[in-house]
Amino acid sequence: MDIVSAQAASKPLSLQQQSQDRKLEGLRRDFGPFCLQALDEPDVIELMLNPDGRVWIDRLGAGMHDSGYTMPLAQAEKLFGSVASMLNRELTRESPILEGELPLDGSRFEGLIPPVVVTQRVKLSRYGEETACKSFHA
Repeated sequence: MDIVSAQAASKPLSLQQQSQDRKLEGLRRDFGPFCLQALDEPDVIELMLNPDGRVWIDRLGAGMHDSGYTMPLAQAEKLFGSVASMLNRELTRESPILEGELPLDGSRFEGLIPPVVVTQRVKLSRYGEETACKSFHA
């Protein structure tokens, strides 16, 4: 390691960077290992969380299937709040639409809550070589 790299590595993070790092870690925790792994798979084009908590996965060439995983309601609500926090936005009945770029991977994020919709909805969209769209409904 050269002197410049050693100095950069030893330089403490700013309070703003520390806060951002904590928010990113919280966002990863709120997505949970199951959903993070699914979002990393190139053939997964959509994730949906049904009102009963079951997560459905749509894979290229395989179609939609029940993943066997159930996300607790509290986790889904926390996820929604974490994304709003990362985007520096408030999500309220007066401001029920949340849109922006997901800080984890650059996915396009759109979240809706009542009164715009009956139940919470979250959609993640990514465009890549094989994946046209990834959605997550909460």
